[in-house]
Amino acid sequence: MGPFFVFEDTPTPRAMPEGWMVKPFGDWDGRSAAVAYDPRRYQVMVAFGVTRADVDGLRGGPTPRAMAFTTAGWVPFSFDYANRRSLWVRDLRTVGLPDPRPSPAVTPIGLER
Repeated sequence: MGPFFVFEDTPTPRAMPEGWMVKPFGDWDGRSAAVAYDPRRYQVMVAFGVTRADVDGLRGGPTPRAMAFTTAGWVPFSFDYANRRSLWVRDLRTVGLPDPRPSPAVTPIGLER
């Protein structure tokens, strides 16, 4: 299961798996919204001033900013046309980034002479 929207005026459509979080980000197309996701697997960001036209290349190709996002593994999730912003998601497993969970403690080993 991937990230999904949670709107204040609509009950959460499904149970949240353990470890998932809900991150509110204000109005989205006129509705108070949040995104539910697993922070151990996904990163979520809101980009201001990046629209579907920037991503789809409706102005002669994707804009440099949209290309930088997609090159870094970000995928457009939703667009808020009224506020000229977009929600992007990056799956840490597909871009090869390390798991953000804390690693087990490591005991330092000293060098013996």
